Amino acid sequence: MRTPSKDPDFIKPHRLALAENLRAARKARFWSQEELGERVGVDRKTVNRIENGSSSPSFDLVVDLATTLEVPVEYLVRDPHQFDGDE
Repeated sequence: MRTPSKDPDFIKPHRLALAENLRAARKARFWSQEELGERVGVDRKTVNRIENGSSSPSFDLVVDLATTLEVPVEYLVRDPHQFDGDE
């Protein structure tokens, strides 16, 4: 597994956006990290690492997370501070 410090500079903002958006979507459903992990098929530690921005999940896992949380993949990966909601 790669360490975050070896990610190219352009990856870090996307990883942090995913972390923030995933946490928000999970909390909107009042799910724990453990519950989300069980629904997606990963352990709580994996969800925690993604939400802390210390892990970059595979695209397949991002799709599974989005599907489980019933949000578009775009919602999870976009910078929440870049848009003002008038898309």
